[in-house]
Amino acid sequence: MDIENLFGPEGTAMVQTKLASFRKKFPQFRVVICSLRLAPETNPREFGHWLLNASPFQPGETEIDRRRTLLLILETESRQAAVTMGYDIEPFIEETPARVALEQGTPSMANGDFTQGAIRFLDELDAILTKTFRVVQKKIRRRS
Repeated sequence: MDIENLFGPEGTAMVQTKLASFRKKFPQFRVVICSLRLAPETNPREFGHWLLNASPFQPGETEIDRRRTLLLILETESRQAAVTMGYDIEPFIEETPARVALEQGTPSMANGDFTQGAIRFLDELDAILTKTFRVVQKKIRRRS
């Protein structure tokens, strides 16, 4: 949902390619990126929470989809970004790692390069999830 057309055609293709790769590797998660301009007094993190948890479902979207969604809000006016996680994601990614992933993209976004910021966020999120799943796999093997 690049409402503000932050990525442009080339950037959109790059972000879509990265999202497709992420979905292939982690099919149980859904990442949605939303760029928009909010009123100055609106907190992007709070807006993301309400958008994810209270807005009507999109055609074809289910409650399970929402619970497995990680929403990245890119606020164009202030160049702020915020992450909101669906309830099914919270056991896998705590708030701190999600914030770390976001911080990887923040310098690029602050400089106006939202494409690179989104890609860095997705790369870091991939690394966090990969590490988390490896830890879980080791624990499972030890118990077996």
